[in-house]
Amino acid sequence: MNKKQFEVLLLLYVANIDGQLHADEIQLIMEKYGHETFVQTKKMFDKMGDSEILECLRDNKKQFVSTETERRQLLAELKKMICTDERLMTMEERLYKTIEKILM
Repeated sequence: MNKKQFEVLLLLYVANIDGQLHADEIQLIMEKYGHETFVQTKKMFDKMGDSEILECLRDNKKQFVSTETERRQLLAELKKMICTDERLMTMEERLYKTIEKILM
C-alpha cells in the first residue's frame, strides 16, 4: 500500500458510510487520485470488512499521515467527501470524529 492508496481507502470508507458509493463521490476521488489508483484501491476495499479497513488505517497512519499538516489536509479531503451530497448526516459526523481520532 502506498500513500495514495491509503488516502483513497479512507475516502472510500467514508463515502460508503451510507452503504453505497455515489457518482459524485467517485468522481471526487478520481479527480484527485486518478482512475488507476481508484480502481486498484477499490478492489482492495471490496475485499475488506469494516474492522479490516479500520485496522489498516491504524496500522499505516504513522507511515502516511505523520505530520499535523498531512493530517489536516486529509481531514479536509474527508470533509469535502462528506459534504458532496450537501447534507451532513449524524452518521457522517460521527464517522468523521472517529476517523479524526484514529489519525491522531
